[in-house]
Amino acid sequence: MVHRILLFFTIFSFAASLLGGGAQARVEWEVLKTIKAEGVPIDTAVSADGSSFYILTDDGKVQILSVQGEVKGTVDVGKDAKFIEVSPQGDLLFVTDQTKKNVQLISLDFVVQLTVAGSPIEGPKDASVNITVFSDFQ
Repeated sequence: MVHRILLFFTIFSFAASLLGGGAQARVEWEVLKTIKAEGVPIDTAVSADGSSFYILTDDGKVQILSVQGEVKGTVDVGKDAKFIEVSPQGDLLFVTDQTKKNVQLISLDFVVQLTVAGSPIEGPKDASVNITVFSDFQ
């Protein structure tokens, strides 16, 4: 019996080496950055363009950060949330709640404050300004 097992492993090893199974692979890696979450992380997601990183914590919040670790915002999604995913365009956050048996679709809009101090103006200084970004044109 022992001889049959040794013969099997010998033949298997020889066949694997003929089929390229004898090649050795190596993975090189390094920790580039450690990001501190506001709570205990239970799930993460990354935007398709790699510009934003999302951390779902055990206290029911999704922390939204830049890849440099700067906080862009926080969304309260409830303590029963277990998984998150981001749409390819980065404008929707999908949150799975297993207790309530549902998935929340949360629309994301990132508001940026622009400093215009010292810029030339026309019209009232306190007039509101809306800037619209069209990112889906060709």
